[in-house]
Amino acid sequence: MATEQKYKRLKKRLGITDKDVAKMFGYASLPSFSNSSGRIKIVEGIVSLYEMIGDKLTGDFTLNE
Repeated sequence: MATEQKYKRLKKRLGITDKDVAKMFGYASLPSFSNSSGRIKIVEGIVSLYEMIGDKLTGDFTLNE
């Protein structure tokens, strides 16, 4: 599954939005996050971290379903 699809599932599972993520990473607004060249690195990092933590804790944090 592509990272963007995993990211969408993760946001839905956690009940967060892109606006929340933008705020967490210090962006001034949603458009500044959405148009940032660093957005994909942040998204990939969030997905990887979520999967790694879940695997270490329970093995049940997969986003491929």
